[in-house]
Amino acid sequence: DSKEISLAPLENHLVFQRGQATLVTRLIEGQFPDYEGVIPKDFSRRALVEHDRLLRALRRVSLLSNEKTRPVKIEFEKERLILRSNTPEMGEAVEEIPAEYDGEPMDMGFNARYLLEALAVMTSEQVAIELNDPLSPGVLRCHGDEDYFYVVMPMRV
Repeated sequence: DSKEISLAPLENHLVFQRGQATLVTRLIEGQFPDYEGVIPKDFSRRALVEHDRLLRALRRVSLLSNEKTRPVKIEFEKERLILRSNTPEMGEAVEEIPAEYDGEPMDMGFNARYLLEALAVMTSEQVAIELNDPLSPGVLRCHGDEDYFYVVMPMRV
């Protein structure tokens, strides 16, 4: 709408004001971490999967994962991904979805919440999942859009 936002920098704070609402935030001191050092430059494995199919399967499988850490294991196999979660109190969930994957078979664990957050803002029909090994960060990309990517750290499942 047409309401203006006032911005007032103070010593180590920033104050935003709009109408009756005021937001005060503290400026972080120090060096910002070298985030580029965490992002892998090359990948030995790549899976291409339909965005909506992955999103729906991940939502279903994560329902039976531990609520605190939301662990989900993804098995990367020739032409498919198998998503698994297991909680002793609730049982096991398994979903299989088609994917373009020609690499060596590999299992990798992720926090489902982080994957779901990335997929929620991705708009492409297909998502590329780029990986190296089960202990290295993975990258999710909108297929055909190199400007947006999401780095996700693996977890032991």
